[in-house]
Amino acid sequence: MNFLLQRLNKTQRSGLVVWALLGSMVGVLGYFSPGFILIGFLTLVVTLGLSIKVGVYQRRFLIRLFLISFLVRVGLSLILDGSAWLINRESPFLRASSIAEAPSSSEQSRRLIGAGDSDFYSFRGYGMTRFARGLRDNHAIASSDKGWPYGWNGYLYVIGWFYYLCGYSPVTVKFLNCLLGALMGPLVYGIARRCFNLSTARWAAVWVAFFPSLILWATTNLKDIPFITLSLALCWLVYKIQEAKRIGHRGGWLLCFIGVWLMHATLKSAAYSVLLLVSLAVATLWALHPSRIWKTILGVAALAGLWFGQQPIRIFLTQAFLRHIGHIFTQGVSYQYLPSETFEESGFLTQWEKSGTFEGWVFVSIGRALVHYLGEPFLLGENHLLGLLAFPQMLVWYASLPFVIGGIVISLRRVARQTLFLIIMVMTWIFIGALTSGNIGTVFRTRDMVSSYLLLFACVGLRAFLYGSRAVLQPASRPIHVA
Repeated sequence: MNFLLQRLNKTQRSGLVVWALLGSMVGVLGYFSPGFILIGFLTLVVTLGLSIKVGVYQRRFLIRLFLISFLVRVGLSLILDGSAWLINRESPFLRASSIAEAPSSSEQSRRLIGAGDSDFYSFRGYGMTRFARGLRDNHAIASSDKGWPYGWNGYLYVIGWFYYLCGYSPVTVKFLNCLLGALMGPLVYGIARRCFNLSTARWAAVWVAFFPSLILWATTNLKDIPFITLSLALCWLVYKIQEAKRIGHRGGWLLCFIGVWLMHATLKSAAYSVLLLVSLAVATLWALHPSRIWKTILGVAALAGLWFGQQPIRIFLTQAFLRHIGHIFTQGVSYQYLPSETFEESGFLTQWEKSGTFEGWVFVSIGRALVHYLGEPFLLGENHLLGLLAFPQMLVWYASLPFVIGGIVISLRRVARQTLFLIIMVMTWIFIGALTSGNIGTVFRTRDMVSSYLLLFACVGLRAFLYGSRAVLQPASRPIHVA
């Protein structure tokens, strides 16, 4: 970790090299694809934003972190596209000579890493562009039909918008996700800096920026990276709203929050976006008054809600269990955390839903679901190939989990007011994700919607373990302005 930080803080000559490489890449790739000119412009806008809004002391670190993260993702994306062309030269991308011509085959650029949905999203986004230009063949009509629910999410509009502006650019369209993925590091830094000290924030930013799976998903057209980046942006905006001293500034940040939240709600189930607001409300109520009496009242109210809400809870769990069963009977390698009778006996879950008691198998199943969600893919599990490929990262992940727990404990003891809503949000997201999942490959990908937060707390726990808890919370050595 310290080595990476030192590399990011080298002299300005290395920064000039990065800019030269970036400019060369924009020029070369822009010649082949107009889309990269747009990507280069957006990258420049983000870089200027960081240079203006961030204090001098951290400006160099964050800009380099962003640019290096972006270049790493773009480079890997190009390697994967080149590999797809070498492996499957007939149809690595859609075959269409003009936008008026319907494609004759679907893309094959990401199936080699098991991310076929990325190709499908590009295929469908291109169809939405053709529909917007007035074409009404089967491809254009089907792609724009919301009645075709598979793959329908807000990021399709972004892909379609990109193709509408730049033409069919299947290589550079993935750079949108590379750009969004590169923003994770600065956003994590902005969140961590408001709760912990400078070194902890920098550790967390670097760890998240270069976590392997977060790099890999950024080279696809999948919706996971936009979801993660927007969720980090929402949490960062919460702190900006709290810090604003003028009513006008607070209102402006609030409008930004509302806009980002609406975009966030279109990417996955809106339940995740709603839970973010609920977590924020609960944490606000908890911190509203420091007295123990007030907190005791809230605790008693929560316990009463759980007791009198048993029937709605059973209904929710039944629906979650049914979602899990649905994954078992779909394509891909899956795991099963429910007892066998839920699959063998017709109406088993419906009977339990109407019952008046919680049975032991429910709690055992929830525990197994959490183990699978946080631990897949296992090396000796059902998906041996994925377990083998992901084994180096999973070793790091397993080693991080004890430090995650330690980091959360330290946060609750020392900076609960700043971190409570993050902890509640992450715990509820993990609970829902664990109960509704079942496909190993999908879990490996969707778990990353919380991994950036867990890695942040892992950095807190690790630094506390190495240097003591004061090394996590002590002030920086010099005054700085945070992002």
